[in-house]
Amino acid sequence: MVHHSAPSSPFHVRRFFSRRHLLDVGRLLGLALHLRRYVSLPAESLPTALRFEPDAGATILVRVAEGGMCEILVMADPSYGSRFGLLVDAARSIGRVRELRSEKGVRSPGSTWSLSYEDSPAAAPAPPAKPAAPTGLAYNDLLRRLGITRAYNVGALHGFLNVVEEQLGGQLVVPGCVMRQARDCAFKRPVDLAAIVTEVLRIHSSGPQGACDKATFGHLPGFRLNLSDTQLRRFRSDYAVVVDGVEYVGRLHCTLGSGFSPSTCASVHWASDPVRVVLTRIGEHGRNAQS
Repeated sequence: MVHHSAPSSPFHVRRFFSRRHLLDVGRLLGLALHLRRYVSLPAESLPTALRFEPDAGATILVRVAEGGMCEILVMADPSYGSRFGLLVDAARSIGRVRELRSEKGVRSPGSTWSLSYEDSPAAAPAPPAKPAAPTGLAYNDLLRRLGITRAYNVGALHGFLNVVEEQLGGQLVVPGCVMRQARDCAFKRPVDLAAIVTEVLRIHSSGPQGACDKATFGHLPGFRLNLSDTQLRRFRSDYAVVVDGVEYVGRLHCTLGSGFSPSTCASVHWASDPVRVVLTRIGEHGRNAQS
């Protein structure tokens, strides 16, 4: 059972239904969000439901409804503005979906939406997006995904990396220069960078070891398989580190946001061997042909 406190003003909601399997809908929706540079990994996954939080103030619920159909609820805070259309477009792009219109709701102050994943499509109006969790709680959620159950007072990206590096026994290597980049990171969504590191580690630990192809990492937001010739030759030092006498070049990377400002665009670069993942850059985007 998921509970949401309702706002006192209208919120945006769009509802879709699909006969596709839940996992197919989740995979296609994740790809659609990734192509639109949103966070594409489910924030919560249950046998009969998935919850995506692609952006602050926005939530997409996918659940198995009556008759085995999948219900897709796209919701956003009223202040979300025109960007809501991009999320609706992502849901429509899945294909073979049917949209139900009439999508604004109002509740009086203090009332509460109660949404059960077993509710039928005819249930009460969908809940609004829940407020974003405090940063410290979000980092601890990621730590739990890595099997680190102890609660840490993590409030920044470099603190998260410190804990992971210490607790995972050499599975993650963060060279000093990269830790400084994390400490100086001005990106507005540092937790999203930590989420990418989390997923890379989960993939690496589950095998196949040394995998570095698009089939393995293509679902990550903003994923790119390689560096440009300019990055590899002219600006190699921005993306390479030396660990134990071995050079690691972060060809695999994810870039979030856009523009040239460190607050609106950031990237995570990594390389790996059968034992560990080595971060070669995190935070401000490195130099390239457009620099």
